[in-house]
Amino acid sequence: MLESPEPPESPRVTLRDVAKRLGISHVAVSLALRDKGRISPHLGAKIKAAAAEMGYRPEAMARAMAQYRQEKRVYAIHSSIAWINFFQDISPHHPHGEYALYRKGSKAAAEKAGYHLDEYVVNEELPLAALRRILAARNVHGLIVLPHFIPPEWDAFDWSAYAIVRLGFTTHSMQFPIVTSDHVRNTRLAFRKMRERGYRRLGFVSGAQALRKQFLGGWLQAQYTEPEPLRLPPLLLSETDREDDKKALRAWIKNEKPDALFTDIAPLRLLLAEIGYEIPGRLGLAVTSILDGNADAGIDQNPEAIGQAAANFLISQINHAARGPTPNYNTLTVMGQWADGKTLPQREPDSGRKNKSARAPSPEYPPPTPPCRPPSAQ
Repeated sequence: MLESPEPPESPRVTLRDVAKRLGISHVAVSLALRDKGRISPHLGAKIKAAAAEMGYRPEAMARAMAQYRQEKRVYAIHSSIAWINFFQDISPHHPHGEYALYRKGSKAAAEKAGYHLDEYVVNEELPLAALRRILAARNVHGLIVLPHFIPPEWDAFDWSAYAIVRLGFTTHSMQFPIVTSDHVRNTRLAFRKMRERGYRRLGFVSGAQALRKQFLGGWLQAQYTEPEPLRLPPLLLSETDREDDKKALRAWIKNEKPDALFTDIAPLRLLLAEIGYEIPGRLGLAVTSILDGNADAGIDQNPEAIGQAAANFLISQINHAARGPTPNYNTLTVMGQWADGKTLPQREPDSGRKNKSARAPSPEYPPPTPPCRPPSAQ
């Protein structure tokens, strides 16, 4: 039996086909389907309905080429994005450290797309109520909000009027997209790199605040792959009473006998020195941020890339007329990279020493526990 021939494929519907039906230009159709230009809402809805009815689908290669051309083009400055800084004293964060690089990345991405990046420091001189009036006068529709502790007048501000992207997880009450470092994967990376450098009893020291739980989650995930004798309980310091923190740190080190620490507490190195542990020395130290952690071994969180991603994400929100909070907001994380440093020198494994007596351990520290195979491999 002869197979019936397949019906010929219908010709692809183009922008010009939609424009011909409606008696308008194909440029107007293109602008309406991309929510660009000054197309009235009534005409835009009419164009979209006709395109859907006719089965119009954008051609993938043409769209990719248009996107490529757009990315290569540098636009003239025509509007501004607000960089909202809630720190009352910005000197620890500006112009050094990660916050400066967040801003640098956001500024470069914004200017490439035709936007200024204007910083506003919210404090007693510029309260939120005054900021709202300034943003309205300057026709600002997009905000990048830095991590911060929530000020008292937070709920009185009309956040629903803006497209907003948050940097970090601290602003929990805001249901807006987040761009931040991938804290969980970065911490797992750090754990693996510390092990590769010869350390066996790895300890994690952090604060008790809820915003630190991303690091803690990554550390516990990494520890779960270790034999149980090498799983040290994390130490969470109060960060409110220095003397109490030193007592807790001294007791924890004595009981758990770590040979290296990973931390997100910048003053930890000073606390260790005050209780008799210089870095480097009997302890190695790595940090969640080599820019702000007071150690040169640990994670480079790529803050400039985070800032760039935040600006691009926000501009996409502006272009799609996304305003106000949503319970289904997106989170975009940027992976960091490991950086070797002097605070975590390479440690010679016990098994590789020809003369084990050449470097006798301190009485307070037994030799590092040799690697153990997990139960499933025994």
